[in-house]
Amino acid sequence: MVSEEELQSLVDRIRHQLPEAARHTDRILAARGYDESELGGMPLTWIDALADTTNDAAREKDATAVQKQAVYMSEEYRKGSQSIRYAVEVSYAENLMWNLSDEESRWAWALYPQVIKDLYVRMWGQPDF
Repeated sequence: MVSEEELQSLVDRIRHQLPEAARHTDRILAARGYDESELGGMPLTWIDALADTTNDAAREKDATAVQKQAVYMSEEYRKGSQSIRYAVEVSYAENLMWNLSDEESRWAWALYPQVIKDLYVRMWGQPDF
């Protein structure tokens, strides 16, 4: 069973450790029509949008941002509870490279830690770019 409390704690940690990424994620969700007051009860939706933040950094070829976000999420996965591991796998890793070109995906893939790659491959298979 997924613990909403643990997931909200994860979002809080991400906000603290990756404040620029958190602001970008909030902007993504606002553009999708979410009100900031709604997001406190929607941690999986927020983490899904964080993957879009990482994807945006890949489009911009911002290696520092891509690595910082992906490494942080891999660390959360490694040390996390079952709920945290679920969130990183289903809401973050599985949504990476969505709507990226093959060239952007190849570039970003080289920056992801192995844990994130393994989670992605488990869901979608080895990327073919």
